[in-house]
Amino acid sequence: MAIGGALDGNRVATGSAVTVNNNSASIESLGSLALAANRINNTNEHFSTGVQSQGTQHIVEYQGDGAASRYKPGDPDVYIYR
Repeated sequence: MAIGGALDGNRVATGSAVTVNNNSASIESLGSLALAANRINNTNEHFSTGVQSQGTQHIVEYQGDGAASRYKPGDPDVYIYR
């Protein structure tokens, strides 16, 4: 399968497409695929997201000054000196 800018007299894809839009479909060549395009948009038009509340939870974490890592009490090798 070849995807390009145009078909020649022998119906062979030539050149590059400016844009190939694949909106929620499958491109399946069952072998060799040549795809020449400046831009390929492969989108899922049926994808959706949402925010769901899972309730609140009290979490205790420790972090050293200037450190990126956070630790919870009981994590391996975490000792709390009081």
